[in-house]
Amino acid sequence: MAVDFGTVRIGLAISDEMRMLASARGVIPSDPFAPNTIALMAAAENAQRVLLGLPKTSANKESALTKQGMVFGEKLRSKVQKHNIALEFRE
Repeated sequence: MAVDFGTVRIGLAISDEMRMLASARGVIPSDPFAPNTIALMAAAENAQRVLLGLPKTSANKESALTKQGMVFGEKLRSKVQKHNIALEFRE
């Protein structure tokens, strides 16, 4: 499962079992319930890992939003690990 973090909305996508084609699964609000919602969706989709995209500036540098994404990622990690799902950060 791929997660596109944002402060208002979070985009979700899931790949097929061969990891060749990703399909959008919509967006959810970026609220305190988002990590649990994502973990439950990932478990329902039988995901083996969640890839969290970290936002960068147009100059490919970290920003305040990148730091917010990392904080969100640690909350998400604690939720997905309960379902034996790994979390990876992607830039």
